[in-house]
Amino acid sequence: MIEAIKEELIKQREKLIQYCHDEECDSIYTCPQGHEKCKKKLDLDTAIAWVAGHILSSAPYQTPETLRDNFHTLLYLYEVVRLHKDRYPTLTQLLRDTVHLVDYLITWKSTERY
Repeated sequence: MIEAIKEELIKQREKLIQYCHDEECDSIYTCPQGHEKCKKKLDLDTAIAWVAGHILSSAPYQTPETLRDNFHTLLYLYEVVRLHKDRYPTLTQLLRDTVHLVDYLITWKSTERY
């Protein structure tokens, strides 16, 4: 089960960083600032998505304690975006799903020790 959660987190990371790029961009792992089409899309929402994606890049390999810290950061980002859910419905859902996945991972990692 924990491996499935880790795979979902990897997919979620890709969705978050793809959010920052033009739909046709095939270089989603590089900063969108350097891509002409992607650059036009950049705003506060894409910055939040980029930061959340960066947090997820190492989440599957973190200790439960570090994950909890990152969980709180992701939760705060979600709460900020949720206040603007009508303007950013896609990002709101992506962050909601991310928070739930990280919460599941923390639970599984915490119970593995015992």
